[in-house]
Amino acid sequence: MKVNSLFRTLAVVAAASALSPASFAQTLLNNAPVTVSVTLSSKCRFETSAPASLAVDFGTYVAFVGPASPATPQQFNLECTRNFGTAPTVTWDDTADGDADGKGVIAGLQYTLSLTGAQTSAGTSATPTVAGTPRVVQYTLSGNMAAGQAGDASAGASHVRTVTMSF
Repeated sequence: MKVNSLFRTLAVVAAASALSPASFAQTLLNNAPVTVSVTLSSKCRFETSAPASLAVDFGTYVAFVGPASPATPQQFNLECTRNFGTAPTVTWDDTADGDADGKGVIAGLQYTLSLTGAQTSAGTSATPTVAGTPRVVQYTLSGNMAAGQAGDASAGASHVRTVTMSF
């Protein structure tokens, strides 16, 4: 009887194993395509190490004398979407003390601002295992003040300009 009981126990275990979910696993005979899509909103932004503010300082200007007075150039970087456009359109705010081309007047002295850029890194493509890197463009902000100007001692010695870079 013990042998019969053992066979019955083995038969129950075998039947239970046959009904387990693993025994119902099957291979899917057809497939379903998965379409992956995205709409990328391209942009540029200041790199995290960008200066808090930019300043154009012409130093001391001596009326009627001396050569042109260039301002100390400042550099900053922009990170941009890779393969996104070309050089930006640069405009300066059009105020009572300046125009959209970067020309202006301070202390009765005419000056010109300029912003030039050169691509410094094209960035890298993303792969399934590594995120891509941005295109980095280095810009130089500079200014120039022509020599031989009279100036105006009663006029303001500083003002704020806003540059807009459209991509």
